[in-house]
Amino acid sequence: MRVCLTLAPLFALGCADNSPDTIRFPSGRDLSELPAPTDDPGPVGPVRRAGLSLSLGGVLSPGATTDLITTGVAPGEEVYYLGSLAGVGPGPCPASIGGNCADLIAPVVLGSVTADASGIATFPLVVPGTLATGTDVHLQSLVIRGLSGANSILSTPVSTVLGGGVGADIVDDFVHFPAAADVLFVVDDSCSMYDEQVALASSFPVMIDTILDQGLDFHVGVVSTDMANPTKQGLLQPSLSGSLWIDPSDPNPEISFLEMASLGTNGSATERGLAAVDAALFVHGSAGNLGFRRVTAQLAVVVLSDEDDQSPELTTTYADALSAEAFYNGDVSFSSIVEPPIGGCNFYGVGQRYLDVTSQVGGIEASICDSDYSPALTTLTQTLWTSVPYSLSSIPDPATIEVTSFEGGTATILAPTDWVYDAAQNTVRFTSSYAPPSGTDIEVAYTEL
Repeated sequence: MRVCLTLAPLFALGCADNSPDTIRFPSGRDLSELPAPTDDPGPVGPVRRAGLSLSLGGVLSPGATTDLITTGVAPGEEVYYLGSLAGVGPGPCPASIGGNCADLIAPVVLGSVTADASGIATFPLVVPGTLATGTDVHLQSLVIRGLSGANSILSTPVSTVLGGGVGADIVDDFVHFPAAADVLFVVDDSCSMYDEQVALASSFPVMIDTILDQGLDFHVGVVSTDMANPTKQGLLQPSLSGSLWIDPSDPNPEISFLEMASLGTNGSATERGLAAVDAALFVHGSAGNLGFRRVTAQLAVVVLSDEDDQSPELTTTYADALSAEAFYNGDVSFSSIVEPPIGGCNFYGVGQRYLDVTSQVGGIEASICDSDYSPALTTLTQTLWTSVPYSLSSIPDPATIEVTSFEGGTATILAPTDWVYDAAQNTVRFTSSYAPPSGTDIEVAYTEL
């Protein structure tokens, strides 16, 4: 493992050997000085995307060394560590990381380390004794990827207070940022699908209203199950204005969706919805559909078809590719509005392959026989997270976690149904039952194990 040290005004950084005579540097490196890749190396590591998770190997204390641990990295990738004493919030968006934005105010680069063969990067941070116990410290990990850094990814910021101890009550402070969601509809446009396309467009308003109410940063796009027509084949179908997807700037999202989803009934009778999803995300994702799929956004795929999938690969192949898109646990879903095995309407066959992928990836199962798909879309929307995950600074006793929102300046302890603790990634995340305004201060208090 290679540790690279840079100048840091906030902290003194330990050398790789962590010797007692560690050199400490008095100044720092600006985020804009980091080198961006001059060519696109392509996918890194065993999966297309991996979410960074930053945690602390112990309590930060003045004059002591504590490891900063980042997981979700590809072996051999360089991980940069950012630090701030100014707080969490909108940070700089330098060209060196492709215009992506840090989530720390006035951050400096503390140093970098190369991930080991397991995809774990461990950086030894020495906190100078000149910093007082009780000082708020804010940290974030960064991996630079893609042409000119366009695919760079950052961890959720971690905030902590210097001088805590084992068994002490820990309070981590965060600022709420609404989660992002990319929703891809896969619509059968074969000769029997007119009524179902109308029903889908009529049901969409309940979904988009909920997404807007939650303040999510969303993309909604539509592709066809037709993999024969070269104007389709996983390409996003435009609205009349030429837009390939709907986002929060669209003044009439219901109309745009109607235009996108009304594909007609002249599509191929060989429906290949799974292949269309694969093409949309992994073939055209860096070409015709560039910009739709975002690295850190949740992904929700919804298939509407009255016949089973006829794509060439095994369902496990498609399911595994989708699962690899998860940035955090639970980020990907695949929902099937198809003919069910029992209680169907005798259309053109049970959508078993779609249902198999739903079973493997997770998602909603609904019957295409219904005249109204609003209940299914409502349930699907309720599975979306409303907040970016908050990475805790220490490992908590889950029974002691208390989440407080300062929405409107008033402290409110949230019900346990408003948030979920993920022990595997040591994060707290809001469920669909709570969506505060962007910028709301959030406090997570707990007793450290």
